[in-house]
Formats: sequence, C-alpha cells, structure tokens
Amino acid sequence: MKKVIRKLEQKEIKLFTEIVSTAYPGIKLTTKQEKDSFIKRIGKILKESKNVQCFGIFDDKELIGGALYYKFRMNNRGEIIDMAGIGLVAISLLHKKEHAAKDLLSHFLNHFKDKKFRIASLYAFNPEFYRKMGFCFGTRFYRYQIKPASFTDYSMKSHLRYATFEDVRKIHECYEEFHRNNHGTCSKHKKSFEASFKSGEIKYLVYEENAKIKAYMIFSQKDISKENFLRQVLEIQRLIINEPRAYKEFSTFLHSQKDQIDRIIIDSHDFDFIHLLNDPRDASENILPVVAHQFATDNTAMMYRILEPKMFIEDILKIKKPEGRFDFTLKIKDTFIKKNNISLNIHISKNKSVVSMGKLSDFVIGIDILNLASWLMGVIDLRKLYSYGLIELDSKEKRKTKEIESMLADIQETIGFDTHPICLTPF
Repeated sequence: MKKVIRKLEQKEIKLFTEIVSTAYPGIKLTTKQEKDSFIKRIGKILKESKNVQCFGIFDDKELIGGALYYKFRMNNRGEIIDMAGIGLVAISLLHKKEHAAKDLLSHFLNHFKDKKFRIASLYAFNPEFYRKMGFCFGTRFYRYQIKPASFTDYSMKSHLRYATFEDVRKIHECYEEFHRNNHGTCSKHKKSFEASFKSGEIKYLVYEENAKIKAYMIFSQKDISKENFLRQVLEIQRLIINEPRAYKEFSTFLHSQKDQIDRIIIDSHDFDFIHLLNDPRDASENILPVVAHQFATDNTAMMYRILEPKMFIEDILKIKKPEGRFDFTLKIKDTFIKKNNISLNIHISKNKSVVSMGKLSDFVIGIDILNLASWLMGVIDLRKLYSYGLIELDSKEKRKTKEIESMLADIQETIGFDTHPICLTPF
C-alpha cells in the first residue's frame, strides 16, 4: 500500500512522541511525565506559531514517522528571504530501512518548492544520507575550550551588567540588528527570548551603551568534579556583538574568572576567534607533527539545499549588480528533484543580467545541486570547486589555463560570495 504523508492532528502528537522517544533516546522521553511535557510543548508550538507544522508518514493508517517543518526568514547577502527547515525527523524502529525518511524528505522539499521557497536547511543526523539528497555542508562549527587567563584583561567592563526579564525587548532588538547585518542568520521571535529567561537555566550578560543593548552573552556554569564542587566550566551558548568595543569588556569579564573556572567553552562559527586569545590551546594537549597545537574541535553544522536554482540566482543578481560582459551556462545536475536538472544561460552585460533556458553558451559549467548550494551560499569559492574537480567545464573554444582562471574569477565575482553563512537558530 502506498504511504501517505499529511499534517498531523493535535490528537496524533502523542503517537509521534512515542516514535521520537525511541528514535532519539538522548531526548529522554521515558517517563509519562517527560512524554506529557513534550506533548504539551510541541502542542503549544504548533498552536501558537504559524511557522511550524508537524507532518506524519502513514503506512496503511499506521503512523510510522514524522517531522517538524519550519519556515524561517533568513538573511541572504543582506536581503531577507524565506527559508524552509526540517527537524526532529523520526522513524519507528519497526519501519527502518523502508525508505520512510527518504519519502518524508522528498515530501518536505516538494512542499516548499511548490511554495516557491528558494532554499531549504537542516541539521543532519547523518550527513552522508542528506548529501545524497542534495544538501551541502554549511559553515563549520568550532568548539573552543579555553583557559580564562587566555583572554586579555583590558581592565574595562563598565558597560556590562546582568539582564533581567524586563530587558527582553532590548535583547531581541540587539539580535535582530545582528540578523540584519549577518549573512545566513535567521530572524527570531521575541517569545524565544522570554522562554529562555523563564527557564532559569542560563544567564544573560549584556553590553549596554546609551540605554541600548549593543551586545550580549548567554552562558551557564557547570560542575566538572564530584570531589571538588569549586571546579567549574563556563559554557557560552551565544555571543552576539554589534559593537566592536564590547569584545574588550567581555574579554575582561572572562579573564577575571580564572580563579574559579577551569575552562571556558564556546561554540562558534568563527574560525578567526583564535586571534582574540593569548593561548588558544584546548584541554586535550594534542600536538601534531611540526608542533601544531589543537585549539578547537571542528564540526559540521547547518546543511543547505537549493530548491529553485533559477529564482535563487536571479535574486542574487538583483542584490549584486554585475560588472563586465560575458556569457556562461550552468548545467545543473539534481538526482533527487528531477525538475532541477536544468541548464541556465547567464548573460552579463553593462550592469544588466539575464537568466534564461535554451541553447547552451560557449562556456558551460557542469555542477551538482549540492555544490551549487555551497557555492551560492558563500561556503566555498567556485575556483576551489574547480581545483577539487567538483565542477566540469565544457568550452567550444580552446581556452588556455589563464583564460579559464580569468573566466571563473569573473563568475565568482559576479555570483559567488566571500562571506560564510552563520546560523544560530537550533531546530
């Protein structure tokens, strides 16, 4: 019998919760109280938010899996666009290896493609699985574990204070300013900040100047020794900076914790964070040959997928006025969404651009949909893809190496982006 995928009704969330409890034992949905709390939380999200829906996949009326579908507003090179997201993909243990997850992902992608969403995203439980579906790696995530003394003491922290619930509006405004100025970030609702305050599990330290919060740090403290209750780590969940001067005050604050805190743990997309530190080495004490010290662990993070290649490129060319005069064709290969197997002719002339379909130009770039996403999102340079052999070039004219390099440089300048996306929205 053909599987059916549809939006779940409120009364079916309990069945979905049972599937989630076995698919993700780490979430700890074991007791009735834990499950009831989860059902209540998901039910509240679905009721209050227009941007989250829960879909289920059924086999002969039996719910065998499900997922949450999200709608986000993402900064794409300074322009705010719609982005789809999928999370909490859970399949019943009795129905693993029956392509339920693949069917669910296919439904998700086509659901938002039909709505003309340009791009989709997710956090992968298995990167290889999602790469086969056309998702690319986004900006990597680094975990730093730093001694407090490694931060410089600038003897200045007069603008720092702990925030209270009354500061939610200002903190939300601070984040939204950060969102408007940073490629890849997603807008957040003020309620998410209200909820984090009510949980009582974290602290907000804010940088305030002229009654405006211009930066904030979210952190918590954790014991690391049963034998010595004084030993702790300080975990920084978020560091949002709109005012460069705030770095020095936060650095002073973190340095001052050296008598009580063993390590400061920071999860960040920022590979250059090392330049703020006097000694970036982590607790591993690992050293590679030629005395290369380990200073962070490197992790995958958000993965992206282009849903509407033509529209996405047209949007980019509206944002970034092209220069020069040249033509090329992008021959896109998409094994998961057949409609995306298209060739786009891109004509650049006198600050104008036209994206069309039809007869191929003299210079053709063959590119897989996942590499297209990594390039257009600014994760990797087109020339690097070429050097890795991840794109194929077909030219009717015989071109010298320098000519090819020049052409790729022009295309990179016109459509590529040199800023990696950052996303600080878990889902």
